[in-house]
Amino acid sequence: MVMNSMLSQHIKNKTEYIEEAKKLYLSINQDLEKVHFIEYLLNFLIKNVTEYMSDSFLENELNKISDSIHSENNIKYIDGNILHVMTEAYGTGGHTRLAELFIKNISSNYKQDILLTRQGCELPSIFTNSNILDKKIILKDDNIFDKSKILFEIASKYQYVILHTHKDDVLVNLTFGTKKFKRPVLFVNHADHAFWSGGSVADLVLELSTEGMEFSKSIRGIKNNRVINIPIEEKKVDFSKKEARKKLSIDNDKKIILSIGTEYKYGSTEEEVKKFIDMAKNIVNNVDKCEFVLIGPSRQNKFWNEAYEFSNGKINPIGMQSRESLELYIIASDLYIESFPFSSYSAYLEVLSLGLSALTLKNEIFSLDVVKRNNMECSSIKEIEEKAINILNNAIKNEKDFDIQEHLKEKWSENIISIIDELKYSKHDVYNIQSKKASIEYLNHTDKVIGNSLGLNFTYKKLPFFLKIKLGKLMIKYNIIRNFFDFVKLIERIVVIK
Repeated sequence: MVMNSMLSQHIKNKTEYIEEAKKLYLSINQDLEKVHFIEYLLNFLIKNVTEYMSDSFLENELNKISDSIHSENNIKYIDGNILHVMTEAYGTGGHTRLAELFIKNISSNYKQDILLTRQGCELPSIFTNSNILDKKIILKDDNIFDKSKILFEIASKYQYVILHTHKDDVLVNLTFGTKKFKRPVLFVNHADHAFWSGGSVADLVLELSTEGMEFSKSIRGIKNNRVINIPIEEKKVDFSKKEARKKLSIDNDKKIILSIGTEYKYGSTEEEVKKFIDMAKNIVNNVDKCEFVLIGPSRQNKFWNEAYEFSNGKINPIGMQSRESLELYIIASDLYIESFPFSSYSAYLEVLSLGLSALTLKNEIFSLDVVKRNNMECSSIKEIEEKAINILNNAIKNEKDFDIQEHLKEKWSENIISIIDELKYSKHDVYNIQSKKASIEYLNHTDKVIGNSLGLNFTYKKLPFFLKIKLGKLMIKYNIIRNFFDFVKLIERIVVIK
């Protein structure tokens, strides 16, 4: 209760910091300085949990500027053309993978191009080597208004625009925040657990789950949204469980539990990691010839190393593995347990696609529809332990009769194509979003995922000196600066970067 109270006050402080900062915004006269200030605030909001998951004031201000910098045009589009807009694509990660599969799955129905607004690294080979994209356009780092005008003109040549953009990309509102843009705009909500901007310019928000869709409606104020689910590639293996175990040197009479996730998914504090490890200990101690294999965590982490030694290798964190090894472990295993406190949806779905049954812990972040429908969620860690022990000891049936067709290409593409076609004769609009406060339980969980940042990065560097001083005072007033290191960093940014 004390921790919740402290967290609640910290989140309230950050919310009040943003509200005070908006008052500073009203003193700015130049549009370019306004955009830079909003860019800083959005960057702060995506790296710090406040009481809100969207901000109508900031979006409306960008939309006003959008309306002032763009003119009506008579550019004609080509039927069936889609422009995918991304901020930046990476070589790894679920965000880029989602965009890649989105494009692949509908390639037979539409001509598609991709435009990147802020590509800082080399464009991943999944896009450069793709024969399903005619054009790959990277906007240069010019004046933000020039970039917006270029994007506006390019996007006008397409029948549909689909946004896979970062949560703080101001170009989204600056370009599509006016009714002078005519084409329907779809926004992929790939970060449904966090704050993001762009909802006011989306004619349709594409959601990854029903829970995420309802959250967007009730908390973010989104009016039009539909569930598309997370697409995954259908996996076909030409070897058996016995053959997979032989390749991995695993005895056939062993009971193997598997979990996959980057190390932070199992907790950022000793207390969080210990909860997962204690659960693993309880399971392996109650099942004969049982080994709990974790792909992601490694023995270089002292907590996992201690778990390995304490369990005599029954809890076995083997670090990152190749794609081939990962699939072998999935085929060779008897049960999958999802990482907590943070889920790894892509890994979870891949496990299900290969026929391995799984257990997951219900938390405040949204559950996938397939998980809820197949009753795979557990309400507590204790329930996971009991179910896992009973399944592995054959006290209860290990159910594998689950349907994930909506995540596979045929059903997924059928769904998204019907959604896109519904917008065929629609014109773009701009919407008034009214966000509400999220619950402290939800914010508590999200705060652990996101962490905290002063936002003293490229967005802060663009601000005028007088605004840096005033923001610094607000950071101190609302306890945003919480230690001496933060204070020194702030002074350095104010003094050095003028």
